[in-house]
Amino acid sequence: MKSEIKELLNKLGIKINVKGYWFWITAIEYKAEHEDVNMSELYDEVAKSHNTTHSRVERALRHAYTHLKDDLKKYFNINYDINNSTFLLLALEDIRKEKV
Repeated sequence: MKSEIKELLNKLGIKINVKGYWFWITAIEYKAEHEDVNMSELYDEVAKSHNTTHSRVERALRHAYTHLKDDLKKYFNINYDINNSTFLLLALEDIRKEKV
């Protein structure tokens, strides 16, 4: 699944040199395995994996896509605001669609 996540992030224009890129890989993989996890628990798990804090994870995830919001809305064909939880679910849905 990791390669599919990287492919999607690259396609969306999320830069590999930002921490959020690597955090998104961990977050999407974790959410795929633990469907019922809420965002707070997810931030904690990603933080633990990357030896950082909950708040740094939340901020880095948001920072990774903030400048791409209009492009992301077009890519995902949506007209509402994107936040971390929205992006996570849209990305996971897109990756699962590609596998089918």
